[in-house]
Amino acid sequence: MELKGKTAVVTGSAAGIGRAMKEALLARGCNVIGIDPNAEDYENERELSCRGDISDEASIAGICRLAEKKFGHVDLLINNAGLQTVAPFEETTIADFRRVIDVNLIGTFICTKLFTEIMPEGSAILNVVSVHHDVPRLDKFGYDASKAGEAMLTKETALALCKKRITCNAIAIGAVSSPMNADWLDDPEAVAHVRSNIPMDWIARPEEIAEAEVHILEDFAEYCTGSIFTVDGGRSLR
Repeated sequence: MELKGKTAVVTGSAAGIGRAMKEALLARGCNVIGIDPNAEDYENERELSCRGDISDEASIAGICRLAEKKFGHVDLLINNAGLQTVAPFEETTIADFRRVIDVNLIGTFICTKLFTEIMPEGSAILNVVSVHHDVPRLDKFGYDASKAGEAMLTKETALALCKKRITCNAIAIGAVSSPMNADWLDDPEAVAHVRSNIPMDWIARPEEIAEAEVHILEDFAEYCTGSIFTVDGGRSLR
């Protein structure tokens, strides 16, 4: 897929992988609508930045109308926004679990449901999931459960949108030096532990994940659909 001139939506665009993806798409000549609860509202010729909560249908519906008014339609949807809580099972509250599911899983569905209404044939969706959609671990119950749901949502969305010629794939990422992992990135012992579980002994930078996402869109998103591309330095092999 030729990305130049395409219009893309990136959720979670204010920091980490989302910000890196927004910048990578702008560099390739895309128009970009960025959505993030911490974003500043602004626009220029090729960019529309919107403060919004993807778990809030009314918020996303309003942004969808703004995007359609400014750019006419959307060609690419990158469902990147995510939230996680870190706590043992006994300390994980129902409210925290529900909030993570609301953002990560229901928010992805809301964005997909609303933006596909203004996506023409030949468009593409890329969901950012995790290797932990099927690799269990402790202390991140809501996040990992939500990513398992997103992985299946990717496949079922792909199946549902085939007649519209809209593809839907996902990228399952491993450890990334992003703000979401701030709970352990400043702890040398924790970093060493994480790296010990990665065969390539490498924690990815957000820019590296963004480049992988661009590669998927450019080279696979026209015919490939319902696939989950694993980009994790070999983490899921252990």
